[in-house]
Amino acid sequence: MLTRIEIDGFRSFLDFTLDVPPFLALVGPNSSGKSNLLDALAFARSAVLARDPARFSEDDPLLNARRGKPQEVFHQPVGHGPVDHFKIDLSADTGSDGNWRKIDARVEASREQARWGVTVRPARADQKVWPGE
Repeated sequence: MLTRIEIDGFRSFLDFTLDVPPFLALVGPNSSGKSNLLDALAFARSAVLARDPARFSEDDPLLNARRGKPQEVFHQPVGHGPVDHFKIDLSADTGSDGNWRKIDARVEASREQARWGVTVRPARADQKVWPGE
């Protein structure tokens, strides 16, 4: 069960933190970021699973963005270019029957001169080259 989400630099999110209650309803007006939150969670999940050899997927989380172009996952302030990095931190409690353990994961992506890299912690990393922007 997710307990905390921190997002900085992903799509519309800058310095966003949410302590997740056991039940959460996601409501808001159009263009308020509901889908972006779900995209951030899907991106983090894909990044973690793509770098786990036992659960490897051909779907690359950046190159196969759910909506829009890959470079559009980076926050873009009005009148400026996109930020050069973003991070998604997740905390969760996993397990059952009193055997709970806390896990923390960080997914970071950076773009520098048409290259991007994704780091997943704990202890996985990858680097690719951007397709033509």
